[in-house]
Amino acid sequence: MALIAEAVEYLRLHGAGPTARRLFEAYISGRRRAYLLRSNYEVVGGLPLREDGLVFRFARPEDLAALTPTFPRVPPATFRTWLGPNHFLYLALAGDQPAAYRCDATIVPPSIRPLLHLRPDQVFMVDISTAPAFRRQGITRRIRIAMAREMLRLGYRDSWGVQRPLNREALAAFDRTPDVVERFGTLTRSSVLGHVRFSLTPSRGLSGEHVGALAQLVADLVPGTERIALLFNPGTTIAPAEATEAVTRVVAKLGIELRSLPVTESDDQAGAFADAFADAAREGADAMIVLDDPMYREHRRTIVGLARRRRLPALYERPEFVEAGGLAACARPAPRLPTLPPELSADVLRLDPLGGVRAGLTINEATAQALGLTVPRALRLRADAVIGSG
Repeated sequence: MALIAEAVEYLRLHGAGPTARRLFEAYISGRRRAYLLRSNYEVVGGLPLREDGLVFRFARPEDLAALTPTFPRVPPATFRTWLGPNHFLYLALAGDQPAAYRCDATIVPPSIRPLLHLRPDQVFMVDISTAPAFRRQGITRRIRIAMAREMLRLGYRDSWGVQRPLNREALAAFDRTPDVVERFGTLTRSSVLGHVRFSLTPSRGLSGEHVGALAQLVADLVPGTERIALLFNPGTTIAPAEATEAVTRVVAKLGIELRSLPVTESDDQAGAFADAFADAAREGADAMIVLDDPMYREHRRTIVGLARRRRLPALYERPEFVEAGGLAACARPAPRLPTLPPELSADVLRLDPLGGVRAGLTINEATAQALGLTVPRALRLRADAVIGSG
């Protein structure tokens, strides 16, 4: 039933070709990731609202003529749907010109309907966008606050949503407004011949204590290390500027300079990793730390291969990278799993926390030899596993 509902809805909005590709990826063979977001209207609605001459209100049918040319990526049929039942289309207007919109709905998209079951006082955030001429003026934040107040009056308390990893502008906006939108985690939807499974990787913050411990281990493995590149996905490891600066200061106490290299999802993922390694080489990195991420695991052979070609010693958080030829991995104990909200169906959800493996140190002796490194005896004794030594 979910397949039929999604096909009909997507066909109506996007046409036959895109629908066929989406359904193949979603139900036959594919993997799609999105960031799961949550927002509490009571919290958001209580924030100060700066109007600056803008008018905030629900959309009306007569607004359609102005919405379509201002937001051409949204088909007119979609706007008409959002003006209909079960939807709440909200606008920020500068005079008669739409500056931004947000649409919430009481129904969940078919693709994640098996996972998310809304309470009567919850809605799903369908879309939000600001017109190019009005961006970087804080309007996205303001329309969220204004709409939250209206939704509270209508009896709604919470909003859930998902965001594609490739929408970097939206993700940057979320990171700038953590008091408005909580990034609950990374949702992965996998399908094989109609069998769909969801897994959730809870987000984590960039930790100075943890990265500092990894940097010390790198210094023990690679004598003379002066500069380390830190490769991480800011989609799962939340790293606002203040956190990155704090981590850099912690590592500096070891006499090591840290360079952050965030790499998120890309249309050319191999190329994105290659660019990051090229940046590390240009900046004179002596070694690299690769923080855990489900997308990185899928591309571990690419990452390990780039490290090998660049002759760059790299420390990982998962032993799978060492098994693929990486130098070493230091896994930390799995973090305490969050309590799942009742809206998420536990029977179709697998929690996949970052660092969620048994703590320990794994070293690849063959890789160390290829890099001209001698593994210190103290680290060898400390290691839970030394592979590639035979």
